[in-house]
Amino acid sequence: MTTVTTPACMMCGKTSEMEVDSLALYRWQTMGMLIQTAFPDMPAPEREQLKTGTHPSCWDAMFSDEEDDEGEDYADPDPTYNIDENSPHL
Repeated sequence: MTTVTTPACMMCGKTSEMEVDSLALYRWQTMGMLIQTAFPDMPAPEREQLKTGTHPSCWDAMFSDEEDDEGEDYADPDPTYNIDENSPHL
């Protein structure tokens, strides 16, 4: 096992320390293995914290449905906007 300091959380700005499997950490960081493959038994919220530093509670706060419950509407796309079908960027 290895103690890892996570990146700073984008919500609260704090870092954390996590105990992780040394071989899995090597496979993820050095060999470029996908984190979910290197740490298959680690819950997704913990993998997110290891990768980005975002704490599970901060993630929940960022993506809670409270705004939707307060009746906040999201703007619909502009129906008058036309896409140029001849654009080379399509």
